[in-house]
Amino acid sequence: MLGFPSEKAAVDCYVRGFSDGRGRDRIGSVETMSVSAFKDWLKRGRTKQKANGTDIVRQALRIVAQPRA
Repeated sequence: MLGFPSEKAAVDCYVRGFSDGRGRDRIGSVETMSVSAFKDWLKRGRTKQKANGTDIVRQALRIVAQPRA
């Protein structure tokens, strides 16, 4: 979920998105990250694995810090 002012706002919207009332049961995990960290997670191609917010931020910082060729 992208563009929400807070994790709570995103989760609340997700939960309300299920007419059967079972939205909370469907949440596997929630990770807050920047758009650039999300893009880096996508680039790594391991999208079937959890992003692991802390690791993805560290990885994103490493990528950003590398000089471009």
